[in-house]
Amino acid sequence: MKPPLFPRRTFLSILSALCLLGAVTKPVEAGSSATESDSPHENFIPPNVRTPAEEPFPGVFASYAGETVFLIRCGEKSVLVDTGYLHNTDAHLDNFEAAGVDLDTIAVIFTTHPHVDHVAGLAHARERLKCPVVAHKNAVHIIERGDRVLSAAYMPFVGWDFPFPACEVDEAIDDGDTLSVGETTFTAVHTPGHTPGCVSYLWDGKLISGDVLFANGRIGWMDAHWGSNFLDMLDTLDRIDKIAPDHLLPTHGAPFPYDSSITQEARETSKLFLDHKLSGVLGQTRRAELRDPESATRTLQY
Repeated sequence: MKPPLFPRRTFLSILSALCLLGAVTKPVEAGSSATESDSPHENFIPPNVRTPAEEPFPGVFASYAGETVFLIRCGEKSVLVDTGYLHNTDAHLDNFEAAGVDLDTIAVIFTTHPHVDHVAGLAHARERLKCPVVAHKNAVHIIERGDRVLSAAYMPFVGWDFPFPACEVDEAIDDGDTLSVGETTFTAVHTPGHTPGCVSYLWDGKLISGDVLFANGRIGWMDAHWGSNFLDMLDTLDRIDKIAPDHLLPTHGAPFPYDSSITQEARETSKLFLDHKLSGVLGQTRRAELRDPESATRTLQY
């Protein structure tokens, strides 16, 4: 067997450099509508949501497609976490309804991060459910202007071209804010790295972790086009280890038990990109805006 053209470490470094420098993309010309929310997707996309929804924990429902959308019962109220692609949103909601959830109990929509596969259906769900939308402060501008580049909806280098309708965000949250829904209280945990606006939700030993970390130690797709930062990711992995939740609920795939070996695997993956070959590029990347330590956390009631 011939040896590989590049060692794994070298290959990953080259791939990361291409992503960080944007060398694999076609630039968007001035005046282009690539970032506008009303750019239509010409072809109908059928939903690909699997039925039925599952209940991995009592009162916690998961609806699976390429993305995972969660619904959490909080006594007489419920919270929806993300909406999925626009073409999947109604199917996710129907999945929960078929599992016995009264959609009228949904009091608020939490978002994990402003990517097309997780929140493109926000405007539609907000209108259908008549409830407010919550997002991290670093994600608000992307959602409210329907930015199809920063949301990864428009990526010509991989042939992606999806709708990303703009949606009003009713509440911008930050690290440490608490959100009370019915009988359940969640704590917002800022977990940047994959995007500057990633936020996780902690309650009862469970952490909805978005695209930060997956069961086998993988991390979410890192790309400078939407503000990924490996140094932020390492800090986030340290935060998860400090929290040490019983279970992580990612927005791709099924929930899994927390184990420090998983975060360590993710840490080693991130460090592959932090060698001397990329130090000049990474040193210029913008870190996520963190909470001002002088500002007080808030408690929000839904």
